[in-house]
Amino acid sequence: MRRTTNVTGYTKKTKHGRVSVRPHRRRTMSQSNLVKEVSEKTKIPQSEVKTVYNQLFKSSADHLKRGHGVKFQGLGIMNVKNKKATKARIGRNPFTGENIKISAKPRKKIVKFRISKGVM
Repeated sequence: MRRTTNVTGYTKKTKHGRVSVRPHRRRTMSQSNLVKEVSEKTKIPQSEVKTVYNQLFKSSADHLKRGHGVKFQGLGIMNVKNKKATKARIGRNPFTGENIKISAKPRKKIVKFRISKGVM
């Protein structure tokens, strides 16, 4: 007997009678697919769209390297955050109870992206 669910994906009956839900694979848009789609919708040659795409991300990366945020209106905001350095310490393996040494990590900068409310 096959059961159905409201979850996006499909269901499969296993040999033990349990049902496992496997969601559809999410597809990520690549640079070439994005350039092709923008080119088709705007009727601008792909070579020009690719040049604009490359310059947009190069300028964004340069701005982030200087420690400034980048705002894409209607999409989201990228900001540079500083993560604190951590000290070396002794931790414990929860399964065996054995003490382990956790090494120190240096201070570093990371990029955080906050999506706009209207996107989702």
